Amino acid sequence: MYKIDIITDDKVVTIHDPYDEDVRVLSDTFTEEIGKIESLTFDISKHNPGFDAIKPVKTRVMAYNIKTSEVVFNGRVLTSKRGMDSSGDVKGTFTCEGAKGYLHDSEQKAFSYQGYVKEYVERVLKHGNSRVEPFKQFQLGICEIGSTFSYKTVSASGERVKLEVGDSATIINSATTYYDHSGNAVSIPSFVKGRLHTVKEYNATNDRYLLYYGSTPIAWVNAKDIYETEPKEVTTGETTTEKVEVRTQIELEVTDGMSTYDAIDLAIQEVGGYMIWEWVEGVNTLHLVKDYGEESKTAIELGINMMRIDESLDPTKVITRLRPIGNVRKDGA
Repeated sequence: MYKIDIITDDKVVTIHDPYDEDVRVLSDTFTEEIGKIESLTFDISKHNPGFDAIKPVKTRVMAYNIKTSEVVFNGRVLTSKRGMDSSGDVKGTFTCEGAKGYLHDSEQKAFSYQGYVKEYVERVLKHGNSRVEPFKQFQLGICEIGSTFSYKTVSASGERVKLEVGDSATIINSATTYYDHSGNAVSIPSFVKGRLHTVKEYNATNDRYLLYYGSTPIAWVNAKDIYETEPKEVTTGETTTEKVEVRTQIELEVTDGMSTYDAIDLAIQEVGGYMIWEWVEGVNTLHLVKDYGEESKTAIELGINMMRIDESLDPTKVITRLRPIGNVRKDGA
């Protein structure tokens, strides 16, 4: 059961209340499409308490589950259309964009950046938040992008156990040099350090590993330059495997006047991933994830709501089912 409120000039008006038959939307469609800002479209009659109160761009909209208090939509009205339908009833149709649209309302100052994704996004959000009202501000939640994981085996003494052919390995960020097939020292490009490689050979004389990226040979790397964290002590006679996070460094140029949304998208274009909005303890929260998971790979059964979808919408990319909130009432009550 869902409730929808609108906020205009700090005045809150309920336009849909499942416990009040006189306060209902006639119909609604909520969609969230991969890589796009979520949207909400709803129809209300002229008798709805919010009919005359809604102002495009100025009016905010919040929809939430009454039983769980989960906010399922937070955003603003973009467009409105009031008129008479085929039955002669006066109604309004309103289209809203989700909170991620607020990230277009703030602009960044030009700067060059070299470092990690998480710190970059935190910097961009901090500057963006300083330029907008509190309800448009964001905090960073989960940040999965810009990191990879490798695994290492350690012995009872805390020494690294020699990797085998086929094992995964990643070059640590502090490493500066690796070696070509002739033994010549070569500077390590920053983009190589954040990738997961495969061990193809071990040279015991030099204590170096030959790493491949896919089917491409990279270089011989010193064993000490493969792991980023120190080995963990374990009980005598045992070995253990540790999961090691290795973060990718990025180099980006933010131009003057670039929106906060586009500045964050720069990082996504560099390392991949998606933005996901969530309402966490009263704050817009931005999660940066590598993928949407299994649900994004399966077309959702849209049923009779398919007729409400724009023809350009790819149903395989809809990750939130379209759901009717209100009951259609032709008497306008």
